[in-house]
Order: sequence, then C-alpha cells, then structure tokens
Amino acid sequence: MTYDENYIRGIIKKLFSMDVKEIRSIGHYELNRHYVFYIRLNNGQKIVFKIFGIKNRMPREIASLSLLKNSTLKCPKYFKHGVLDDGNEWMIYEYIEGEALDNLLNTLTLEQLKKIFLEIGQELGKIHSIKTFNFFGDWDDKGESVHNIKDYYTYFVKSFEFQLCELMQQNIDDKVILIEAAEKIKRNFNLIENIKESRLCHNDFDGRNILIICQNGEYKVNGIVDFEQSFPGNIEMDIARLYFRYFLENKDIEKSFFEGYKKYISIDDGFFERLDYYLLRLGFGICCWTYFKAPEYYKQGLELVKKYINKF
Repeated sequence: MTYDENYIRGIIKKLFSMDVKEIRSIGHYELNRHYVFYIRLNNGQKIVFKIFGIKNRMPREIASLSLLKNSTLKCPKYFKHGVLDDGNEWMIYEYIEGEALDNLLNTLTLEQLKKIFLEIGQELGKIHSIKTFNFFGDWDDKGESVHNIKDYYTYFVKSFEFQLCELMQQNIDDKVILIEAAEKIKRNFNLIENIKESRLCHNDFDGRNILIICQNGEYKVNGIVDFEQSFPGNIEMDIARLYFRYFLENKDIEKSFFEGYKKYISIDDGFFERLDYYLLRLGFGICCWTYFKAPEYYKQGLELVKKYINKF
C-alpha cells in the first residue's frame, strides 16, 4: 500500500465535506500492515484515520468497539468505516489524547507506575467482564463466529499449528530451539484443557496501546486503543502478555494491576500454574512471524523461549 497525504486529504474532504487543517502519520509502517493518520479538521475536530492492509482486522475492531460502545471503558466510542476504491478497508475513530505508556516508562516513578497499573487493571477488567461467548476465535463485524470453534483446546491447537507451519517455511537461524519449543508446547497441550470460558480479549494489550495523560501533575490512563486483534478467547493470555512486558521484573506493579483488575473480574488460581506455559507459547508465537519483519521484537520472543523452554 502507498498513500500520500494529498490522497488522504481528498478522502477526508469527501467524507466530512471540509478541509484538513493538520495531518500526520502515526503507526508502525515498517511492519507493512496498515496506514494510520492523525487528522485535525477545519472545525477543530480530531480524528484517527486507519487504512487496513490485512483483510480480517477491520471486522474485529467493529465487533469489539460496538460491544464496548456503552461501557465505561476508555476506548473510542465514535467510529465510521468503509472501503476505498482500491478495495482496502478503512475506519475513522475519535482521537484520544495521550502518550503511549511505553514512551513514558523510563520517566515515571514507581509510585506513578503503581497508580497507572491499578487503572490498567481496571480497564482490562472492564474488557474481560463485558460478556461471555459460546465460541472462541475470529468473529465478523456483526459479532458472529467465523470458524465456529466451540472449545479453547481446539482453538489453541489450530493457532499453534498455523504458526508452526509459518515457522517451518522460513530460514531462521534459531529454528532448532524453536522446534524444540514447539515439541514441548505440543506435549503439554493438556495444561489448557480446563479453559472453558470465552470472554472478550484485547490480544494486544500493552503499553503501545495504552494512552497516558498528565493532569495537574498526576499521570492517568486516558485511553485503550487498537482492537484489531480482539475477539472472544482465553482472557489469561492477555494477562500473560503483561507478565512478558512488565510484571516479570516488577512485582509492585503486578500487585497494583490485580488490585484494579479484581474490582471487575476474578482470576482463576490455575492461571499461575499455567503462566510459564503461556509465556513459552507467547515467545514461540512472536518468533514465528518477526524474524524478518520486526527483528528487535524477534529477539525479545527468542529470549522468552530460552527462559521458559527448560521448565517443561
């Protein structure tokens, strides 16, 4: 995909019948997935315009944001969508002020982080407690199951096998250790047999998608964004991702997170018995697609694999 600012200005003028006052690109174009623009219209309205480079992502955002529209979750409540002349899908969302949490991590004190992660726990608790479902995995823009998978075990195995197939088609230096990780994941499928409840998962819930503002010297969560990966699944995987990114090195913010989270939904005690397995699975999954597309992220995934592979 290639879209310049003049092309985007034309689209916005057609949709809103007004000119663009300011436009700038935001997002991770190096992954060759989507184009995302911050736009300020002549009337002062601020929006985000996103063009999807992957076909199944917009329906997930529509289904998730539609479900959350009347909730107290700090997410975009206004959105429009459509299809460009070239066939690519687009969405427009209200712009939420804030800086990505990951950009602030090294400047915040422990006390500030504890307060923020208490709020993060509350926001994730709102997502997870919104509704239960009778299926796992992908859904369409109406919130209906795409593959009609009724149990998590089947979803987990299918997802794993897809990524293993991706791995085997690539020439990756660390393929030996990744195949060993795959064998250990397969041998321990039984660890997730007791996961029966399907709830809304964000599936990319980390500091890139958590927006922070500072008001009167106090930092607080102002928005949760980017629901293109969201669908009904195992909520424990969302929490495992937070361990990977933040909690393994900081037990204080882990404690604050659960303080906030448990205001909305409880955590199964069995989660902590499954956590090492989830982290191995996350590391493996990251490595299966990032070697060429996101080398730095690949290194993080590989370190996670190396850290947990000998626990099984």
